[in-house]
Amino acid sequence: MDIPQNKVTAIMGLSGCGKSTFLKSLNRMNELEEEVKVEGKVELFGQNIYGRHVNLNRLRCQIS
Repeated sequence: MDIPQNKVTAIMGLSGCGKSTFLKSLNRMNELEEEVKVEGKVELFGQNIYGRHVNLNRLRCQIS
């Protein structure tokens, strides 16, 4: 899914369809919950945000 920079993007759907889970995956907040398993990758500017050497504070500022 490509999300254009400097544009408003809406995530809409019914209750329980995964909107919050999707947003938590973008800023890696899902890792704070117990029993969460992460598979695949999420790229921001071509870099996998689930890589080992990602600065979480910087990432969360960029996502916000």
